[in-house]
Amino acid sequence: LSPKSVVTHFGDNCNVSSTFLLSQYVFTCNDTGIPSNVSITGADVSGNTITRNFTLEVVDRTPPQLLFKPSPIFSLNASGIVAVLFDDVISNVVDNCGVSISTLTHNYFNC
Repeated sequence: LSPKSVVTHFGDNCNVSSTFLLSQYVFTCNDTGIPSNVSITGADVSGNTITRNFTLEVVDRTPPQLLFKPSPIFSLNASGIVAVLFDDVISNVVDNCGVSISTLTHNYFNC
């Protein structure tokens, strides 16, 4: 997070200093979905300051990536059924914030 991403305008009757301080700059996946209270402080060249508080919420918008195993082949059993597990078709799941659930929507196939 940078001050430029928060402040749209900062004016003063004296020259404005380019000093802006945030109470928190770095957010991680642990902050996802939790409202965070942050303050920003700006100063003019005379040393007068103003502080404003705001709430932000970190959102993970990066979908996980699935890495498929190359051309898996499955054989039906004597009853004409095959069960396919997640690990049978997926070699890896990659995500910037980790994966909590990995499932297939359809596990059983038949003739």
